[in-house]
Formats: sequence, C-alpha cells, structure tokens
Amino acid sequence: MRKSRFSISIQVALLQALLVSVAAAHGATSLLIRYNREVVSGLFGTHSIVDSFVFADGLVIEKVTSEGEACQLIRKEATAERLANLKATLSANRVGFQEGNCLIAEPIDNFAVQTNVTWFGRLGRQNSYLTGNGFAEPCAADALAIDSAIGTLLAQSTNPQIARACP
Repeated sequence: MRKSRFSISIQVALLQALLVSVAAAHGATSLLIRYNREVVSGLFGTHSIVDSFVFADGLVIEKVTSEGEACQLIRKEATAERLANLKATLSANRVGFQEGNCLIAEPIDNFAVQTNVTWFGRLGRQNSYLTGNGFAEPCAADALAIDSAIGTLLAQSTNPQIARACP
C-alpha cells in the first residue's frame, strides 16, 4: 500500500520530534551532520534508507527504513577519536562549500545509491549536497574525504541501542 504525502509528512514531523526528544534526553545540543543514504536494488527489488544524525558531542541517531515500512531508531556513540577526526576532516575539506551532485562510486548494474549530506555550522550556517553512483562528474578528493570520515565514524560508533520503533 502506497502512503499519501500527508501521511509521510506526519511521519516526518513525528520523527523530528522524536529525534529532538531522544537527543535532549541524552544532553545532545548541537547537530553536526545529517547523512541520508538511500539504496535501491533493481536486482532484488529492495529500497532502504538510513538517515544518520551526528551530534557535536558524539551522539549518533540512525533511522533505518526498508521498503517504506519496517524501521528502527538506533542510538549509538561516536568514539572521541572518530569525532575529532570527523571535525578535522570537515574543516580541512571545507564542508560548508561543497557543491556535490557528483559520482562517489562507480555505478553497479541494478543498484543505485544516493546520499544527501547536510552540515550544520555555527550561527545557523548549513550546507547540503548530493553524492551517489548516478552522477556523471566524479567527486573531488575533498568530498571523498568527507564521505569516508562520516562512513568510518558511523561504522565504528559504539553501544548501539534500539531507542524505539519508528512512528
């Protein structure tokens, strides 16, 4: 069954409220990165989204959705070393000026990946850009370094806990 736009809007609003609630309960105050990765496999007919939120104090919250239905909200903690590495990489590679719309990895038949990276800076500054395997222009080395640092932090975050089922 396909969900209406209204239904999806309500779910997004509920998720945002839940994220703020979970983050506030753990003392997180400042969102650093939102890393939204969408994967579509034509071969297996699957569609999944992992929406990761990395806070400046190391809190990581991930919303995992598969086929628009089954989902979980997971809380993890970034190690101090990985968080420091991410912050240094974001600064050195000028995340606030990335333009994106670039090829992050070679396309694979029947397999599409697109990532929306949103950085949140001081005084309300933010920048969003897209990467994926469906673009013609390859990403510059700085965008690749940022993607690698985010991926490493997410993969090596510790103490995963399912916070609750998604709305």
